[in-house]
Amino acid sequence: MHVRLTQRPNASTFLAVLFLISALIATIIERSTWGASSTYTQIPYSLKRKASVVNAGPVDHAGELMLQSTKTAVASPVDRSTGVLPSSIDTYITYMQRKITWKQEASALIMKSFDTLPQRNNNNETLMNFMMKCDCLDQPHGTGETFMRHLQVCHDIAYFHYPFESPRVLLMHSFYGFGGVNYFPMPSYTLDSVLPSLLTPREYLHVQAFPSLQRMLDPLLTELSAHLSSLHEVMSITFSRLPDNKKLAMTVEDLWTALNYQLIHLIDFFPVQCWAIANTLESEDYFVTTFSRLHGLLNSTGQLRARIGLSRSLNANASCPSAPAALREGRDLFLLQFQKPLAEVSAAIGHDAGFRLLFKKNRGQIN
Repeated sequence: MHVRLTQRPNASTFLAVLFLISALIATIIERSTWGASSTYTQIPYSLKRKASVVNAGPVDHAGELMLQSTKTAVASPVDRSTGVLPSSIDTYITYMQRKITWKQEASALIMKSFDTLPQRNNNNETLMNFMMKCDCLDQPHGTGETFMRHLQVCHDIAYFHYPFESPRVLLMHSFYGFGGVNYFPMPSYTLDSVLPSLLTPREYLHVQAFPSLQRMLDPLLTELSAHLSSLHEVMSITFSRLPDNKKLAMTVEDLWTALNYQLIHLIDFFPVQCWAIANTLESEDYFVTTFSRLHGLLNSTGQLRARIGLSRSLNANASCPSAPAALREGRDLFLLQFQKPLAEVSAAIGHDAGFRLLFKKNRGQIN
């Protein structure tokens, strides 16, 4: 049987296919390096974090635990006008300074599920040796534990649930700056001189971009949601890197990849319980609201590439206060830094948190 071709592929089609094949090969080669052995010891996780890794998303543990508030002195509160930390990140976070007592059945189930996950074989030894030079890793973080534990759990969620993308991006995601406060773990010139030799070019781009995208996430989601019918015409995005305003550009492909990284990152900031109750924290909590918006956008556009879910299922014994104020107890200090536009936090240090979307056919740009 003979098949006659009525039309030969044009040059642009051939180049597009060649590009896709090259990208696939590069991804396979890059992913293969992630399985190299490492001497770095896995950091122990809280049960809340173990549940997030297992379930690939935030989990509402209402009915599975009891909370007891504790008094914690605040040594270095965030400056209300600038979002700048006066000295270090000492104890400016207090919302997780509570004693959590888990019910035995819930604890056992989480532990059993977590222990059945495949062994994490990460090739992060060289990268970790560099990270350990920063005294920031043991500092308190917005999740109530150390900065390093936050980095590690974001990495592990990506490792298990974001196939074909490097989890190492999330291991370094805040080294160019924190999202809600003007705290910078390492000088950008130090990072610029070392990271290109430790990361692939694509990993390096995403590590540089992460804090800037985090600060402009709210207006970016608003713009993308307002132009759903024309998102297929977006070619790229340009913006200024935190904190030095170095110009960065991303293709639309990398933008979708970056937004999936942002989605994973938000998981670790969820309250431990009662966020899934209707009309409670949904419109009150920055992280719950932003995660819901971003997940909805990625899902509706077919760009939800990370296997991340948004389950609102609750334990049969769940019981939560009806007043949102009761659920926010202990989170107000931390959420203070997100109650004002993050662009204002950037403006306090001269960082430009704006962005431009470039469309096909010279349709113009969105600022």
